[in-house]
Amino acid sequence: MNKFDAMNYNEWLSYIQTLTASEIDLGLDRISVVYRKLCLQPLAKKVVLVGGTNGKGSTCAFLESVFLNLDKKVAVYSSPHLVDFNERLRINGKNITNDCMIRAFKIIESHRADVPLSFFEFTTLSAFLVMSELDLDYAFVEVGLGGRLDATNILDSDLSIITNVSLDHTDWLGNTIEQIAFEKAGIIKEKSPVILGEPLLPNIINERAKALGCDIYQAERDFHGKLINMNQFEWETQDRKIFFRELPKLHLENAYSAIMASIVLAPQLQNKDIIRGILKAQLPGRFQLLRKTLMLFLMWLIIINQPLC
Repeated sequence: MNKFDAMNYNEWLSYIQTLTASEIDLGLDRISVVYRKLCLQPLAKKVVLVGGTNGKGSTCAFLESVFLNLDKKVAVYSSPHLVDFNERLRINGKNITNDCMIRAFKIIESHRADVPLSFFEFTTLSAFLVMSELDLDYAFVEVGLGGRLDATNILDSDLSIITNVSLDHTDWLGNTIEQIAFEKAGIIKEKSPVILGEPLLPNIINERAKALGCDIYQAERDFHGKLINMNQFEWETQDRKIFFRELPKLHLENAYSAIMASIVLAPQLQNKDIIRGILKAQLPGRFQLLRKTLMLFLMWLIIINQPLC
C-alpha cells in the first residue's frame, strides 16, 4: 500500500495544494498534458461554459434547476465553495461525496507523473473525470479565472455564456475592460452558440464570436426581460414571451440569460417547464432572500444602533 491509499479527504486537499508554489498559474499547457493522458469521454451530451465577472454561479444554478426539473442527468462544476470543497461539484443537485472525489484524486495523481498541476487544475481534472463517467445529459461548468487560459477551457463546449465584464483580477487579466474582455472571450468555441448577458460589452467579444461562425444571442437585442411590478416579470424574444408570476430567488439579470440558454439548448422546452425551473433555483450564499422575521430583526438592530456582536 502506498501513501496515497491511506490518505483521507482533507489530507488529499492539503497534498494537492503543495504541488505548485503558486496558487494561481494561468495556462493550459500543464493541464492539457494530463487531460490527454486521461482520454476522457465527453462530460455530457451538452457541455456549457459559463464565464464573466459576476453571476456565473447563479446562471449555472438556474440552468441546473430547469433541466433537473425535466428529469435530466445534470452536473454543475463551480468555484469557489462556501463551506465544503464538495460544493464545487453537484451531480443531480447533490454535492459529490468524499469517496468519489478521493477515487478521482488517485487517478489524476497516477496520470500526473511530474506535471506540477495547480490546486485548481488538479481538482478540475478530478471533477471532469467524475462527470465523464456518468452519462450526463448536461454539464454546466463555471469558468474559474478569466477564460482563455483557465483550466476549464480545455473543454469543447456546445454553448458559451458570458454574463458580464468588469474590472476583476487585474493582476492576471489586465488593467482595462478590453483586456479582460479578450480573456473572457477565449471560452467561445467555433460554431457554438454564445449568450451575452449584457447589452454593452466590448466589441472584441462579438468580433470573436462572429469570426468563429457562432450564433450570438445578446441581452436587449435578441432577448429582453423586464419587471412588471415588484413581484412579477416577463421575458421575450421576437417570437416567444414568458410571463412569471413570481420573482426568482437568485439575481434576475442572470435568469434572463439562463432562460435564453435553456431555449438554445432545448428549443422544444415549454414555457411552464422554464418557469418552474427558474423559480425553484437556489444557491446558498448567492443573493439569498432573508426570511421576513430575520429582516425585521436586522432592521430593529439598525434602528436601535445595537451591534451584532
